[in-house]
Amino acid sequence: MLDAFNSKEFPARLPLSRLNTESKVRSWIDDRIKDWDMGAGFVWSMEFKPTGIVIGQISLFLRESDYALAYWVNPESWSNGLATEACVSLIDQIKQAGYSSRLWAGSAEWNEASSLVLEKLNFRSIATSTHLLANGVEEKINEYALDL
Repeated sequence: MLDAFNSKEFPARLPLSRLNTESKVRSWIDDRIKDWDMGAGFVWSMEFKPTGIVIGQISLFLRESDYALAYWVNPESWSNGLATEACVSLIDQIKQAGYSSRLWAGSAEWNEASSLVLEKLNFRSIATSTHLLANGVEEKINEYALDL
């Protein structure tokens, strides 16, 4: 994960790019374990089987009335359909488990590749909003929804 976040191609505007040391990544993982234990969020890693290297993650985080879907892929593995494949698999799994509400996802306006993934998954555009990121930068976010 650290190699991905420190990659020159990994978008510096994404909050994960600030996880630039092993201790920061470890702390982030510990926080995600706590989220899982509390039922507030769930993160799954995508692993390249031959090497055991994490090449991305997909997550669901509880919101007021739905779940937020998020994902990232190591830049070395971009343009291989991995984000789409992981999302399709996760959506199939939660449908089989009986989830039948809405999924929300957001994509920074500059992140066209992420928006294309969501559109392939039949998410519909519902709004564009401005969010203040942790680093104090305002970011325009394209918001999407998928009703299951």
